[in-house]
Amino acid sequence: MVANTLIQPRDALLTVVVIALLITSGCNGLGVGQSDTGPHETDGTPANETPVLTATPTATPAVPEDGTDLRSVSLEQDAGRTMRSELDGSDPKDGKRYYEPVEFAAEAGTKANITLGGDGGDPVVRLLAPNGTVLDTNDDGGIGDTAELTMVTLPETGNYTIIATSNEPDTAFTYYLTVDQFIPPAQRDVMFAGDPSTWNHTEQLGEFAYDYRSTFESGTNLTDIDYAFVNADENYVVVTYEMQPNASQDTRTRIDTALMLAHSNMDDAYRDEPANATFNESWTPDRVYHRAVTPDGKLYRVTYTTTEWARQWEEGNIELRTYLFRYFTTLTHGPAHQSYVEGANHSTATGEIEGRDKSEEIRVGVR
Repeated sequence: MVANTLIQPRDALLTVVVIALLITSGCNGLGVGQSDTGPHETDGTPANETPVLTATPTATPAVPEDGTDLRSVSLEQDAGRTMRSELDGSDPKDGKRYYEPVEFAAEAGTKANITLGGDGGDPVVRLLAPNGTVLDTNDDGGIGDTAELTMVTLPETGNYTIIATSNEPDTAFTYYLTVDQFIPPAQRDVMFAGDPSTWNHTEQLGEFAYDYRSTFESGTNLTDIDYAFVNADENYVVVTYEMQPNASQDTRTRIDTALMLAHSNMDDAYRDEPANATFNESWTPDRVYHRAVTPDGKLYRVTYTTTEWARQWEEGNIELRTYLFRYFTTLTHGPAHQSYVEGANHSTATGEIEGRDKSEEIRVGVR
């Protein structure tokens, strides 16, 4: 781990400067324009609010007959990877509910984690043993409507079947499936055992994400980062943290400040490592995405910073205000945000924004 990435006193002073700049700019980010006139540190009536667009009601679309089908995954090759598929009219039905069977092979004694998230629907997951017996089922065990099976012990060697289905009849929607083998936190060091110089870039980004979490949380006690996604091909890291939808402007600003300083401090620390050190700037991703979710798991907003911006500010090539402006121009609202508008350029329903391809992401634990 990189011990010297913790925010130093100089950065604590910068935090105050950043907060002062943002508050005098009147922003949750530049240009969002929410005031803090409400009680108990909640937002009051938004100032300079963009007029709300009233959508014209439309008829419920017919269930599509053809869509993406996922029929098998590999516990070794796809472990931790989020895969996208769809429940649609071409899938079989169990009663009135569409379902997709997804198989994977495993050895007896394996402990598996299975997460099933839905975009536009409420997913349900069932796990069948090789003989067809239902081992476990779940509806809302994860964040929000996400279905999740955790540490399920697989009793025998063979092919297991994940049933991806819906809690609602005659409902079609996109779902996201993640399957991996449970590894106790105490074994994390075992996962990263051996000479780090032999690690692939996915492992390098996982280590960066772990250090990023430590650096961020040393800069604020307002929220935590529990997990991250990394994409070695696109060279980025995605961290997820919790945000109260009624959080005050001061709270949002302090979190944003900690996120920005974490990136610049991490890049600075990785670049300043001795020439013979394992960690160096080649381990630093091009971008770090920040996903804020509400306590019930709904996407609130997404922002990102780039290593180029962080480095330019560290080297004095751009002003702090420029770094701030670039950061806040990436702000994209999720469905839980009051400014979300379906299909708008400043909104995202799934967190897929410019430069991010979720199909190749690998989930890593960072605690």
